[in-house]
Amino acid sequence: MSIPKLTDDLNIIQTLDNQPALTPAQLKAKFDESGNTIKTYINSILVDGINDAIDTVTASIDTAITTKLQAIYPVGRVIYSESSINPATIFGFGTWELTGQGQFIVGYDENNDKFNAGGKTGGSLTKTIASNQIPTLTLDDQVVKDVSVTTSNKADLTFTGTVVTAVGKTRGQAKITNNNQQALDITPTYRTMYMYKRVS
Repeated sequence: MSIPKLTDDLNIIQTLDNQPALTPAQLKAKFDESGNTIKTYINSILVDGINDAIDTVTASIDTAITTKLQAIYPVGRVIYSESSINPATIFGFGTWELTGQGQFIVGYDENNDKFNAGGKTGGSLTKTIASNQIPTLTLDDQVVKDVSVTTSNKADLTFTGTVVTAVGKTRGQAKITNNNQQALDITPTYRTMYMYKRVS
């Protein structure tokens, strides 16, 4: 809305004769008439016109900002935040849903079938190690242990007799067997975030 120009002649007083034949009351009425015309114009036309112009400009700015934000956050875009406020409340557009609950983020890798597209999921927070996943531990043949055996043959209470000491070597294999099937917690250090995805 354009603001109309003031077209009323407000110079009525100035166009009077140099010595108008008006009583003081009539002269005051002429001044009051001009003042009231200006006041009516300002209050009824000018102020409303300015407010309408401001509303039009504000609406235009809001539309431009919304259009730009919609381009920055298209359908499929994910926002990370420590606040649970839905982005639709902030932006005023789109449908946003929580996504990736309890999942970690990994970068795209075209050379890895697990990570060669956006939106893939997989993995686990725990791992149970099976017996066949534990390697057999074999001792090297050169690893030996000295064994000493001492026996006594006592002939009397004064401990007289023969003491025999035998020294030998042993070698062999050691095998680790898994008897514990409790799952291991393999969760890395983490920081929780609200992940909202725009779906429409």
